[in-house]
Amino acid sequence: EGAEAVCGGDPIEPSAVFRLLSGLVDRSLVVAEQDGPDTRYRLLETIREYAEERLAEHDETMTLRSRHAEHYYNVARTLSESAGPDQIEAGRRLSAEHENLLAGSAHAVDTGDVDLALRILTAAAGNPAYLTRFPVDALGLEGATEHPLYPRGLAIAAVNAAWQGDLQAAEELCEAALSAAGRLDSRDSYVDYCVSSARGGVALALGAFTAAAAHYEQSAKIARSAGLLQAAARSLGSGAVNHLLAGDHDRALPLATEGLALARRLGAPVLIVSNLTLLAGALTHQDPEQARALLRESSQIRATLGRVDRDASFSYVLVQGAVVAAGLEDWDQVLELASGPIRGLHWLGERPRLGRLLNVVARAIAPVDAESAALLQGAAGRLTTAALREGAGSATDRTATSSGARPADTSTGGVGLIEELRHQTTDLLQDSLGEPRLRELRAEGEAMDDDHVVAVALGAITRARAGALE
Repeated sequence: EGAEAVCGGDPIEPSAVFRLLSGLVDRSLVVAEQDGPDTRYRLLETIREYAEERLAEHDETMTLRSRHAEHYYNVARTLSESAGPDQIEAGRRLSAEHENLLAGSAHAVDTGDVDLALRILTAAAGNPAYLTRFPVDALGLEGATEHPLYPRGLAIAAVNAAWQGDLQAAEELCEAALSAAGRLDSRDSYVDYCVSSARGGVALALGAFTAAAAHYEQSAKIARSAGLLQAAARSLGSGAVNHLLAGDHDRALPLATEGLALARRLGAPVLIVSNLTLLAGALTHQDPEQARALLRESSQIRATLGRVDRDASFSYVLVQGAVVAAGLEDWDQVLELASGPIRGLHWLGERPRLGRLLNVVARAIAPVDAESAALLQGAAGRLTTAALREGAGSATDRTATSSGARPADTSTGGVGLIEELRHQTTDLLQDSLGEPRLRELRAEGEAMDDDHVVAVALGAITRARAGALE
């Protein structure tokens, strides 16, 4: 389909593309690879370079790059609009196409095509892997500030900056998006939704969980009013998880309940898994048996989703599952769930969220691997406070405190779950290692680079799970 859309046209008829492509595969000039139900085609680098030279000789390079970019804009737009049971396949396809989206974006930026660049950015907003690597120069192209999609592009960039822990940039982009929307007289609810979500991400990175929950509740309200029901279900889940992190199960319960009902209505499996998990978390104290049953149902559905849990964008759901399993003291399940999101969050550069997950893992392995747990505690402390050290400033403070909360907020009266797990880990490690050795290992973990930290975490999980199986 992609080859026909891009290569079909003078002098090649679209109907001839498949026959020609098959012939190139037969002669080993094109490599065909199975990717789930699809076959994908690629060129070896030497063949690619040769082909590019031939295109340039015939002055066809720009024509084909433009066709390519337009095609993958349409692919991203169609997949991003997929809902319900199609969510899994659409997410898989969108992740598989992120290199093509990057190439299309690069072409639009290189040629100064602001309309195409902003259309691709806004169409592919649901793919974290793409957003992480999107060339931000698109927003600086000549004419961008007057384009109708400019406010939406800024708002999406704000969400991306919050994910990355660049909190000052996130708030500046939020302000710029709202200002641009006002200047252009834009009534785009998606801009308001993204701004609330980005500010929720900033507050979450700062540990101001109650403030984060308030921002996500606001984004859910905006999304519902605009008919963006998948976005509303995601925001309800985000609000619930932040109340759980703040130790406020009572306020998490109605959000997770509403989010699950909406996800079931949509038939969206990833959202069902996520909100089942969060409802389990909200019930851990008042009805632990029901919580375990919900977590089992979440795991059973997740097991039917194939390889989707290996995608970076699914990392958030697995993190939620690991946190809830920790609340139920199901350490085997914590370890089962943690490896994938550790890799995914590291690849996406989401350091504060990775730090919180490492605190959960440290508690799970502390009884069997105290030294690794101490290293992870030190690394987790660095990762979770990186936002405060690198991004905190007047704009960040405004975002985090706009709902009356402060960093490391536990104003609800409960102790945050991650904080509670960290205290438990410290008590275990002090007993097994002693205070001097614990301080030494924490300092060593804090000094590790992120790649080393991830390797330590994955190795410790593998050893702990092997020991449990024995």
